[in-house]
Amino acid sequence: MKRKSSGPGKNEDPNNQDLYVRFPESCTRLASSRLIYERVFDWIPASKKNGQRIVRFGKRASIRPSKQWDKDCKRLRAEFLETLQGELPLVPPGHDVGVSAKFIVGKRKADARILIRFYDMGSAPARGTYRDLDNVVQGILDAAQGIIYRDDRRVSLMDLERIRV
Repeated sequence: MKRKSSGPGKNEDPNNQDLYVRFPESCTRLASSRLIYERVFDWIPASKKNGQRIVRFGKRASIRPSKQWDKDCKRLRAEFLETLQGELPLVPPGHDVGVSAKFIVGKRKADARILIRFYDMGSAPARGTYRDLDNVVQGILDAAQGIIYRDDRRVSLMDLERIRV
């Protein structure tokens, strides 16, 4: 199998091993899909929107994620590649992808971990226009901030699913 084995890797804390068992999938669609990758990271990457910066290209300006996000993204990619072998990407073209993320937080920053799982959801019919679910939801959350809730840092659960009809 092409995914990282359940349990601690060479850079992981042995205490993370029980996280794979303690946090099973609550979504039945994910639980019935093929798990292709799972890993506990003992650090949580910066938010892509955290500390955005304006970069100029001649007369044009562009908004870019923070330098910390760029650094964390490179680190995540390196850690993904370090644990994978074989042909990439793991999910075949035309298949949907399922993602599960469990953020484990404690009183100390050192207690923070994130359990990430990726699933092959199977082939999808090639019809309609698809938008990135994460970007659509991010816009909705931004619009709701200050009206529905005071601070989007308090959002502790998101359940996203694309349903084809």
